[in-house]
Amino acid sequence: MNKTQFKLQDLYDKIVLRVKEAPEGTYTKKLLDNESLLKRKIVEEAAEVITSTSKENLVWECSDLLYFVFVLMAKSGVTILDVEEENRRRDAGEAIDETKAKK
Repeated sequence: MNKTQFKLQDLYDKIVLRVKEAPEGTYTKKLLDNESLLKRKIVEEAAEVITSTSKENLVWECSDLLYFVFVLMAKSGVTILDVEEENRRRDAGEAIDETKAKK
């Protein structure tokens, strides 16, 4: 079976395009216009991730959670490369100023 490869960067890029164009009537536009709704969806999906009862359900819920987190990231100008760099920094044991990171 030949599956088309789909990378998380592809999803992020699609969301960034939606953020730039913000087409009316899309769910992404609704989330962009209502940050409270977006944050509630992230909390809701995180709860569904931790209460998943099967691998298939966990995959489904993780996919949902990533979508909402990517919308928040794109809206805030945070890229996947930013997150990768932060993980590289942590892996290297580099210290950061926690007060700056939380602002």
